[in-house]
Amino acid sequence: MMHNTNTPALQSWVAKIESRLKINPHDAEAWLALARDAGNRPVDQMRTFWERSVTHFPTHPYFWQLYIGREIQAGHHEEVEKLFSRCLHKIPSVGLNLQHVRYVTQTNPPHFSVQNREKIREAYDQAVARVGFDVEAGPLYHDYITFLESCEAVGPYAEQQRSAKMREVWQKAVAVPLAGIEHMWKDYCQFEATHFPAVHEKVTKDRSYEYINAKKQGKALVPLLQSLRRDKLPSRPRTQEEERHQIGNWRKWIDFERANPLMIDDANKLMRRIAYAYENCLMCCPYRIDIWLETAAHYRDAADKAKARSDQVAERDIIDAAAYCMERGIVLYPDRALFYLIIADLEEYRKSSPDRVKRIFDRCLGKVTENPTLAYIHYMLWCRRAETIKEARAVFARARAEPNVTQEIYVAAALMEYFTAAVQTCSTCSSKDKRAAEVALRIFELACKKFVPNAAFYLTYVNFLVMQNDQINAKILVEKALAAESLTVQEKLIIAGKSLEFDTLYGDYESIQKTERSRAELMAQLQLQPSTSPVGSRIISRWNYLGLTPINEADLKNIDYVESRDPVSLTPRTSFDLFKDSLVSKTADTKKPLALPDLNAMIPFKPRRNNRGFLAVPGGDYAFPEAIEQLKRLVPPPESFAGPFPDVDQVIRLLLEENAKSTVDLQKAAEGIDAGIRTIAQIVEMADEAETERMRLEIDPERRNERDIYRLRQAKKLKVEGAE
Repeated sequence: MMHNTNTPALQSWVAKIESRLKINPHDAEAWLALARDAGNRPVDQMRTFWERSVTHFPTHPYFWQLYIGREIQAGHHEEVEKLFSRCLHKIPSVGLNLQHVRYVTQTNPPHFSVQNREKIREAYDQAVARVGFDVEAGPLYHDYITFLESCEAVGPYAEQQRSAKMREVWQKAVAVPLAGIEHMWKDYCQFEATHFPAVHEKVTKDRSYEYINAKKQGKALVPLLQSLRRDKLPSRPRTQEEERHQIGNWRKWIDFERANPLMIDDANKLMRRIAYAYENCLMCCPYRIDIWLETAAHYRDAADKAKARSDQVAERDIIDAAAYCMERGIVLYPDRALFYLIIADLEEYRKSSPDRVKRIFDRCLGKVTENPTLAYIHYMLWCRRAETIKEARAVFARARAEPNVTQEIYVAAALMEYFTAAVQTCSTCSSKDKRAAEVALRIFELACKKFVPNAAFYLTYVNFLVMQNDQINAKILVEKALAAESLTVQEKLIIAGKSLEFDTLYGDYESIQKTERSRAELMAQLQLQPSTSPVGSRIISRWNYLGLTPINEADLKNIDYVESRDPVSLTPRTSFDLFKDSLVSKTADTKKPLALPDLNAMIPFKPRRNNRGFLAVPGGDYAFPEAIEQLKRLVPPPESFAGPFPDVDQVIRLLLEENAKSTVDLQKAAEGIDAGIRTIAQIVEMADEAETERMRLEIDPERRNERDIYRLRQAKKLKVEGAE
């Protein structure tokens, strides 16, 4: 729905902003511009826009706070309560929780009644439990303590209770790495000295260890969180490098919490700190599905640990938090089956009623309409586990009526019938196998009639027939697959490789030769690299078994071997694969600016007589690279060189200066001579000059003294003393 406007000029401006949002729904600047305009209008007129904004940004507190603030200004308390119930428990924001406790304080004046004070205290306790781990939670603790100080205490018992509650809040605050924790510690020490003068030294000394550790960890954590920009609206990163950097910073925070530098002994408290880091990451990066999955996995691991401790209450709460997290993911991704499957798995984990799990699968099938095959498969398999085979067959019958279901549901149903159904219905082993195999074969044949089988279907069907020792039908199916026009050459090679494996283990020599001829024809059609031999790769794969090969890995790498039975090796590389490789190479270039040698190809040096011109490696002698060979042809042989020997430092300096010169300077300096030859000539000339100087010094000892600084200083000193 369009933004409400009044004047024509404002209507034109809003239309431009709306057009930007149609092009890019994640344009944060456009959303902020509309929010500024909506803030100047009555909330009743702009409620449609506010609902639209919080629907688009359900995990971020910015628009929720603006929306709630407008409702508070209008005095719509019922609407405010509804909004807080929608967002307060799913957004880990200190600002949002502060807004809530201040609203509770505003609507329930503490000086009116004890019930009002209890409501405010309960609101503060819930806020501290939700966001008290945050480094920016200092204002929340400060407001809580200020509220407790303002509460009237009648009688010594009430005063003692208030002081004990204030001490509890203070001790929570100084144990958290807050920003400005030093001031918090000073105020806490003053509080102990004022209210508990008899024991304040002992108590502050005991708490000082937690404070020192929190202060130390805060120095590392506060700068890290400041670099995360948690106030920024979530939007899809503009570049891959930006996204990689952003997620890397979030993972640093998560790894920091997992390392437990605060040395927290309470497992539930440590779990909440790690979950808080994950929830903050989801608040700012909701478009990363892997973060949603990592969060669910964290909750699941924590539930397993709670179960091992026999902490049933914590286990139930953790599973509830995990399911609620996945429900928030469904808001952003309503057509992704993965979130529904995780919720169903969580319900199965805590052994919920079958009707509850069925409702989850029905929700999934109602949303995932493009290809619901996978949802039907897991629904059917869950029914087999949780109920009986009859309910699973009912799901299969329901799936067959769907127009968008593919052949994979038939494969799952056939294997399910073979491995589980007959066990529950037959008494003898022979009748069990025979009846289960017949049911599975009928399902496979039904799929062949209804669909054009793909390579995965053929492979599964062939494996099933091989498992039944049905050699004739397995060979017929392989020949049918090799003649199918719907399969690519790569897929046919994989199926032929499966046939070769079966023939090698159980067939005769003639069947092996027949399969090899089929593989030779297919390998000839395969487009491989020029350096790869299709014949050589086929012959080598003929003798492979599991991970064993007839030649070593170095030889395979040397001939660019392609495994004709491996789907990964035969899959042609797409433009997306090349794009990913380019990203990896760019990342490697930024992290490793220098080329590193292949250490696997290096061998220990073994000196030998006349070991020049060749590198000794296993398998033969290989010549130097062409550039070095050209340099060797330009210099005289080592036997003819008996000196002079140049100064190495001067040679290196000359080479560095030569590399720094431009192309024009090198051309001018060369004067028709090759640059490499001229450089060598200069080196030889320098060596001659050094040798000539050495000979002059041997002939004239006084000349040697001219370059001896120590003797020159001694002579000057004697000369001065003689003059005196």
